[in-house]
Amino acid sequence: MTDEKSVTIRVGGPLIEISKDGSSPIEDSGLLNALLKKLSFMRRNFNYVTGEKDFELISMYVFDDKGRLVCQKGWFDAICKILDDYGYKPIIIDERRARESAYTEDWDAVLKHFVFRPMQKLCLAKIVSRIRKRLGGIVEAAPAFGKTKLISMVCALYPKAKIDVISYGNELLDDIRRHILQHTPNVGRAYGGYKSEDRITVISSMSLSYIRPDADLVLVDEVHKLATDRCASALGRYQDACMFGFSATPKARLDNLHQRLEALFGPIIFSTQWQEATSAGLLVPILVDWRDVHQGTTVSRYYQNQVLRKRFAYWRNHERNHMIASAARSYYEQGMQVLILVETIEHALFLQELLPEFEVCFSGLTKGTPQFRRLQGLFPNAKLDVTAMRRRELKSRFENRDLLGAIATPIWATGVSFDGLQVLIRADGGGSEINCHQWPGRVARIDPVTGKRVGVVVDFLDKFDQWTYQRSLFRRRIYTKNGWTQMANLGNKISKLLEVDHDTSSASV
Repeated sequence: MTDEKSVTIRVGGPLIEISKDGSSPIEDSGLLNALLKKLSFMRRNFNYVTGEKDFELISMYVFDDKGRLVCQKGWFDAICKILDDYGYKPIIIDERRARESAYTEDWDAVLKHFVFRPMQKLCLAKIVSRIRKRLGGIVEAAPAFGKTKLISMVCALYPKAKIDVISYGNELLDDIRRHILQHTPNVGRAYGGYKSEDRITVISSMSLSYIRPDADLVLVDEVHKLATDRCASALGRYQDACMFGFSATPKARLDNLHQRLEALFGPIIFSTQWQEATSAGLLVPILVDWRDVHQGTTVSRYYQNQVLRKRFAYWRNHERNHMIASAARSYYEQGMQVLILVETIEHALFLQELLPEFEVCFSGLTKGTPQFRRLQGLFPNAKLDVTAMRRRELKSRFENRDLLGAIATPIWATGVSFDGLQVLIRADGGGSEINCHQWPGRVARIDPVTGKRVGVVVDFLDKFDQWTYQRSLFRRRIYTKNGWTQMANLGNKISKLLEVDHDTSSASV
């Protein structure tokens, strides 16, 4: 009878160490190769000037001076599975700090202050199960699932834990902090020029120097955006925290850097897709209203530079912009709330010239910069210094439906809660899978005030150039995958469709 094969895993701090017996390297070459393959990925690097791309092998591991394999703690589950596949038993040496009081659960606080929407109780149970094992994970949930509410629940459930809550964008961070404060007092912040630490601290992705490496829990919203070199390095400073990431699109980055998320947080522990969330009553069905665009510059013939292609295919395409304005006005005049999302301030201002009744919201434009002067030359009468106070005012008016027409850059593309929004117009012409999920999610929220039964997304089949047309077809494939109904050139027929209950099955364009 042979001895049972085993591998030792030492757990402690942000790293785990894998060895034969705690001191010797792994000798099984097949096992080692399987581990190294899991801990590696190909990064896509893009040159947005030439349009070229190349690939770079990224290894998420090192060998120490004794030849032991060392990697980040999020790989624990994956490593244990590979060991099991190869017939090895893991021997765990747990050197994590003992702070069991930090994970004391107060279910009375959660049940008293929160009402669960469908599937949220199951999601919270998955998170709690991982914390009890001192592990983390990623929650993949469709837009409008209620991730901010889940974060607030976790903060209330663990009243003795030191918690860092991280995301990006001051408006989104304000919303998260406001939701937590409704149920849990003493919430600090490190964003927007403020620095105040408390048991729970809300931190901007731009202020990661303020994270607390000794935190007990780390909750990261829109986690796919924090897979960059800078952010991943900062998040790697957490020692023994249970770390959770929340995103509708945790595996959709074009550069493939989302592979880093499992290293930091662990595997996906909960997942709900569009059709499942819609069937559960978490979201309204989405109808895509496609409009054909036949006129525009054949940009793929003249430009390799991606910015120039977008500028002349989309931002300054006079005929296309008139079609966008016409679609927006047709819904707006029916009393529906309409949001036009664009990629750039330049595009927003061109559209506002055609839609003076619509307000424009953007940020990041500083007086005296080359971009400010360039736009000032193009739009001498435009108000370019949109202050933070002005953005908050516009957001509040739009949330309350005091404002029914708006044009916004991606500042309003994710992390905002416009429950009553009925129509989203995608003017960007984008080719990002993440945006194909996130941006339409703005119209998917349930709203008892308007009683909307369907959210409308207006998009454009840009047939004037092969490059733009392929991007349109890419968006259509993602919409089909999500199970959304797609119809061509609805025009005035849309009002009749909205008067009846809508089938969520996908129709061809």
